[in-house]
Amino acid sequence: AMRALVAWLLLAACGIAMQLYIARRARKQAETKGASAPGGSLVASLLPQKDGDERTGANLPRPSDESRYQLIAKAIYMPDDADLSHLSENEQRIVKICREDEFERDRLLWGGGLI
Repeated sequence: AMRALVAWLLLAACGIAMQLYIARRARKQAETKGASAPGGSLVASLLPQKDGDERTGANLPRPSDESRYQLIAKAIYMPDDADLSHLSENEQRIVKICREDEFERDRLLWGGGLI
């Protein structure tokens, strides 16, 4: 039992040493390439650019107030006798289905919908 414990501790120590060596080598390679080189700085490549559009997050544009999605979402909660002539036939059908089926409404409004 004592031999097995010593063997596992030795194996763990070798694994730790290997991880430290690999991390040190990767850090030195990143320093020699520089932060501006492709692959030089993973963090810098994932962060948004300072001069980029501030209305985006994770490179996904935010829907504007006049988007079709917003019009459909507002129409779903309008009274039943409200005028929906500003919507196409398909959009009117979507509004009708979402008013009747709570699951479909939630699926459309909270993800997995028309986007």
